Amino acid sequence: MHSLQIVETAARIARSSATETLVGWEVSESDLQSYWIAAKCRLDRWQRVFCRSPRGQQTDVLGSSTTGIHGWIAEVLAAEVLTRVCAAVGCASDRENGEERLGPIVSSVYSGHLENRRRALRMCLASEHVGHGEVEHLDRLRRSCERWTDILLSFMQNHVDVRKFAFDIDRLHDFAEGHRQEYDVADCHFTWPLFMSSLQQSFQRFSSIRLPNFDLNAQVDATALATFRHAGVESSVDFELPWWQRMMDMADQTSDLITRLVQDDNHSVP
Repeated sequence: MHSLQIVETAARIARSSATETLVGWEVSESDLQSYWIAAKCRLDRWQRVFCRSPRGQQTDVLGSSTTGIHGWIAEVLAAEVLTRVCAAVGCASDRENGEERLGPIVSSVYSGHLENRRRALRMCLASEHVGHGEVEHLDRLRRSCERWTDILLSFMQNHVDVRKFAFDIDRLHDFAEGHRQEYDVADCHFTWPLFMSSLQQSFQRFSSIRLPNFDLNAQVDATALATFRHAGVESSVDFELPWWQRMMDMADQTSDLITRLVQDDNHSVP
């Protein structure tokens, strides 16, 4: 799994919250609990890794394999986009509905993520842990994540207050004003593919960084989408997990190729 796949999920959640009201929003308790468990398990893994102060290579917390510490740092930075979007949606939903249901959970995950972000950045600055070239690459990823977080939060800023979860308040307001103008001149179904294309191009340059927690990243993504995607949005195709859809497409293409090869081989037999 790569950073793009996590950010794509955050984008779909942000869009659903921008186009539908949060009043009367029904959330599955089982989905919310699953998100909480997966997110907390990932936070615990990060803490164990960063508190060991590894040098260069880190023994994987799941076994004897090794992974560069820069992969763990990149994972924290990329996953923060989704964490902030989910926290904004959850807290906004509680405010709109006059309850405390989602807020305590998403706020706890958000606080834990901020703590691990501080650990990751401190380790990134320690030259004995991360090479100079890796530091520059991670810093570019950090800036991209912060910018796109503000862009995604700006989708909701026009009808709910999400300033607490933004990196730059002025940038948030600038983006929010831009989205208001976009929606005035074109339906979001026309602008959305262009928006996603821009997002994908921005994060494609970080595809060389392998994120270590594929299992938990996939669980957090899936449960976040199930929990925080607005139930009023009926289009299951539009909100398919992008990385899952690409994997299924690849499997279908491989199956079709094998079928054609078998057919060609059968035709060639006298």
